[in-house]
Amino acid sequence: MAQLEGIAIKPERKGPMVEYSRAEVSLEFGLIGDCRGTGGHDRIRQIVVQAQQSWGDALEALELPRDWELLPWWARRGNLLIGAPFVFKPEYIGWILEFGSKVALEITGECEPCKRMDERYPGLKEALKPEMRAGVTCRVIKGGIIHVGNRVILRSA
Repeated sequence: MAQLEGIAIKPERKGPMVEYSRAEVSLEFGLIGDCRGTGGHDRIRQIVVQAQQSWGDALEALELPRDWELLPWWARRGNLLIGAPFVFKPEYIGWILEFGSKVALEITGECEPCKRMDERYPGLKEALKPEMRAGVTCRVIKGGIIHVGNRVILRSA
């Protein structure tokens, strides 16, 4: 069973990521306080979820230590981090991620790494391309409160 290892919110466009131990998730705004979540359920990219294992693989490809001191997980600008050994696969698009007993997100697609990744660290964009390392985009289908440490369940739709 996987668990939620991290929560990060970007309050403003191109602004810094801020880590939290808990957050509110809503249908209309995604992660409350995050600038990308607004637009409601029709928006396919309300929240970006990444896998800890995949982030470690990207760091390894960059020949960086997996301890994240040099490049923390939120440098990828994702919102939620799911613990190892979980990894995303293409067949999971359309599936549901459940956090704790309340919050549910639909996986809407692979999150393509952008040029901003190389602003964080040279070569990061390429290191994130293979095997869905950059994570997935999600839309909220059931809101509530999430906490670091919540169990995470993946189920088919």
